[in-house]
Amino acid sequence: MNDDLNKLRRKIDNLDKDLVKILNKRAELAKTIKKIKDSIGETDIFKPSREAQILRSLNKINKGPLLAQHLQFIYREIMSACLSLEKKLKVACLGPEMSYSHDALIKFFGSSSEASYAHNISDVFRQVDNDVADYGIVPIENSTQGSVKETVENLVTTNLLINGEINLKVSHCLMSLSKNRKSIMKVYAHEQSFQQCEKWLMKYQFSQASDYAINVEMSENRNFDIDFSIEKVMNYLRDINPNKAHGPDKISGRVLRACYKTLACPLSKLFQMSYDTGKIPDDWKLANVVPVHKKGSKSEVNNYRPISLTSLVMKIYEKIVRDE
Repeated sequence: MNDDLNKLRRKIDNLDKDLVKILNKRAELAKTIKKIKDSIGETDIFKPSREAQILRSLNKINKGPLLAQHLQFIYREIMSACLSLEKKLKVACLGPEMSYSHDALIKFFGSSSEASYAHNISDVFRQVDNDVADYGIVPIENSTQGSVKETVENLVTTNLLINGEINLKVSHCLMSLSKNRKSIMKVYAHEQSFQQCEKWLMKYQFSQASDYAINVEMSENRNFDIDFSIEKVMNYLRDINPNKAHGPDKISGRVLRACYKTLACPLSKLFQMSYDTGKIPDDWKLANVVPVHKKGSKSEVNNYRPISLTSLVMKIYEKIVRDE
């Protein structure tokens, strides 16, 4: 029995030696490709379409027992390592390390790329736009909340394009020192986590309200005094990006910024009234749906993604509430 086991292990060792030789041959070919690209002046090192083609080809020729996802994970790292011999890509994403954005970065670019952590989505766009990073990873939509507004706004107001996309499953865990869920009285989380888990939280909050309640911090904020002072509104108006795309009200960022002193007082009163009454003006709930080019030929309808543009005044209102 031991002899049979040792023979199989020696076979694996020999296969590993062959694999290392083959992988290094592949790496040498990648370096040769880099030289050819340099000679013809081609600067686009990373080709998502080419990598997707390789992964599809592997799926077709795979006879098992390795599953398709196994091969994809292995070859993602092989391609990432070979690409790093041509150029070590710097990719911006929302931090911190091991966030969902960082997870998407590793799955798309591989772990041989260099991550640059940003504080917000706009910072990711700035890093790429200013050549601080080669690429950026940003969330664009999710199954519960739809399009991510900040990403959509930056796609509209910058010249950056979508080069590829990846689907990522997002799941959250409710952590507590208590072993009894009924004893949990308050839940703390990031705003996005609340939105993604809203149905679950509401389910237990209302269906078992007689026994216990999960008080979502996001909804409790309504009991807090939020500063809608003229000075604060003026600061938000003054800092708005003049190039932001406007919503159905057609009030542009350029107008809001130029008239920030005049508009601060009426908007301050309007924001306070809306917050106190819990009512939002109908115009603020409307959105313009426009196509944003993703990649490929601009003449093909399938190469566009529909996005919604809402009122910039509403966005300022949301930012004040969120920051408070």
